[in-house]
Amino acid sequence: MQGQMISDKDVMQLLLDQHKYAACSLTQFALECTNMSLRNEVLRALDMTFAHQHHIFELMRQQGWYEPAMATPTDLAMVQNMFGQMNVTNV
Repeated sequence: MQGQMISDKDVMQLLLDQHKYAACSLTQFALECTNMSLRNEVLRALDMTFAHQHHIFELMRQQGWYEPAMATPTDLAMVQNMFGQMNVTNV
């Protein structure tokens, strides 16, 4: 890979991916935490991670580096149905 440069887009994508991974890890940590003081600290870190991830996403979107696909009405109906079934089975 000699001679290849890492672009700003590549760096931002790595940052975005790492924030997504951190959010998943912190969520699992918070769900399994028995010490409430520690859990609250983890939740604060999770909130900061969400804020940073959103900021990175917005910067990438503004540069045209991240274009999420728009959901179709069929996609929305499928998700609504899935959550509707979860509510029925969890009652």
